[in-house]
Amino acid sequence: MRTTYLTLALLGVSLPACTRQGGEPAKVQDLEPRAVAAADDQVNRQGEATIDGLVLTLTIDGAAVSLDQVTLARIPPAAAQRGAEAKGDRVTVVGFAAGTRVSEASAPDAVLNAQEGVGLVRATKRQVVVSLPAPRALDEVEVSAPATGATARLNVRAAYASYCKEYRRDNRYCPSPK
Repeated sequence: MRTTYLTLALLGVSLPACTRQGGEPAKVQDLEPRAVAAADDQVNRQGEATIDGLVLTLTIDGAAVSLDQVTLARIPPAAAQRGAEAKGDRVTVVGFAAGTRVSEASAPDAVLNAQEGVGLVRATKRQVVVSLPAPRALDEVEVSAPATGATARLNVRAAYASYCKEYRRDNRYCPSPK
């Protein structure tokens, strides 16, 4: 009970001190715009900290692999090998351009699943997302999931179609019209 009276007394003393003296409203003013050096610009820093790549969403069903979605993206360099030190099954994706091996990435393969009341269950159908570096336009990717013996070669050229439609001007990802 005594604590309540003490708290109320402190509030009674401190509230008038917090109120604004005088009847003038506070003035709000925008700061003048100023140039930011390119090296100090956060957008530039973020862009320099990422690399060109593809984000692939794959469905692995037994020994079959299908491409659900492929998106052009700026990815952190570490994203391609995220979890590489982790033990367990991995899905490996190798990117090819004009038949030449360009890049490789891997991601954990969640082939084993713990189910309550059942224990470990081997998943036959699962979805995996892989970030693949793409320093130039890729034609196809080779996917391998050793846990179930799944392999496939998938065409990813369509990922560049909408991008090239809008940004064709001398872009390394877009073939020149002939």
